[in-house]
Amino acid sequence: MLADSEFDAQLHQYNADFVDSFAANAASFDFSRFEIVAPQRIPDPSFNGTLVRFTPSLLTYRTTKQNTQKIGAIMYRYAKGKPVPTDTAEWQCAFMYGYFIEQPFYEEAKPEDKLCLVLCAVSGETHRTPKKPIYKYNEMKAVCSDIAERWDKVPPPPNAILP
Repeated sequence: MLADSEFDAQLHQYNADFVDSFAANAASFDFSRFEIVAPQRIPDPSFNGTLVRFTPSLLTYRTTKQNTQKIGAIMYRYAKGKPVPTDTAEWQCAFMYGYFIEQPFYEEAKPEDKLCLVLCAVSGETHRTPKKPIYKYNEMKAVCSDIAERWDKVPPPPNAILP
């Protein structure tokens, strides 16, 4: 794709690098324990004045032996050629788990920690929901008020390329 600006050129290169990296590691991801579907439009939550963009790469679900629905999501991560830090991925998994408790994408379904995953396109590692995901989720929600209060006063980082 042609780029009209330096920002677009860099963005296209990162996207191409992600596709190459993911293709090299795709065989290491195991989707055999659940079903996957393309993500439907999931509303972006707003917590304490901060809008949180949330676009999962895939939605996951399974039906238990008791015929109940369990749900989750997969998010692909590509951190500019470096593996995603485990701590970062676990917070992201905790967010998905907590959010689906409040806003399940299938009515009557409950999230399952094993179905909320972050897949690192660089390392091929699968990150899972950590212990105490609701605690982490509530911590994220609480911090949103501080972010909303300070956001307008935060200067862009040096050499930032803003669209």
